[in-house]
Amino acid sequence: MKSRFGFTLIELLVVIAIIAILAAILFPVFAKAREKARQITCASNLKQLGLGFLQYTQDYDEMLPYRSGSTGAQVIWPVTIMPYLKSIAVFSCPDDSTKSSAGFAQNPPLSYAANQNVITSPGNAIPSFNAPASTVLLAEQVNNTIDFKTTTYSNYDTICMTFGRPGWGVELVTGYMGGSNSAKWSRPARHTEASNFLALDGHVKWVRGAAVSPGLDNSSATGAETGGTYGAAAGTGNGAYALTFSRM
Repeated sequence: MKSRFGFTLIELLVVIAIIAILAAILFPVFAKAREKARQITCASNLKQLGLGFLQYTQDYDEMLPYRSGSTGAQVIWPVTIMPYLKSIAVFSCPDDSTKSSAGFAQNPPLSYAANQNVITSPGNAIPSFNAPASTVLLAEQVNNTIDFKTTTYSNYDTICMTFGRPGWGVELVTGYMGGSNSAKWSRPARHTEASNFLALDGHVKWVRGAAVSPGLDNSSATGAETGGTYGAAAGTGNGAYALTFSRM
């Protein structure tokens, strides 16, 4: 009489349980790996944008792009540096959920906001900054798109921001930055509890919001902003902060 071999029900259940345990262990690892890849893509975008800014300054005697004033039609920094990039995709973080209203090619998400203490009117030269490596040039934002067929914008707050202040529904996604009131203007960080920042010297740093000072300009690199609403240190000479929005 021939014997017939097979799995018992208990053995099948054991195998299924082992597979389920392995899946529960590995799926979060895969999710973190995918997020890390998106974070790296975002950092690469910022690096390319930084190179665009630096090439612009080489052509214009180390002067940064500038806005034309505080009101009215504003020349926008993405259009200014676009000739050095040749790619619309670098303006959009893969983790930015903002939807284009007119198709990606015409109206892509603009995932990065410039520091208004740096991109000013009539303009700044890079050597005028005491600490370019510690000064924020671009930070991550959400709820914004850009139309590259338009060379000027009437509301510059949507393109260029400072000390975590929202402009017309646009908000930074940095996590709560250093300072007593920054929680009002920053959403949770986009990349695993931290965000990418482009510094004025061209390097990109992945850092938690608490390590960034959203402070106003200050006459001292270590001084605290005591007046107004914001109450944050200038930061570039303050060991508590890796980066600052203050132009000091």
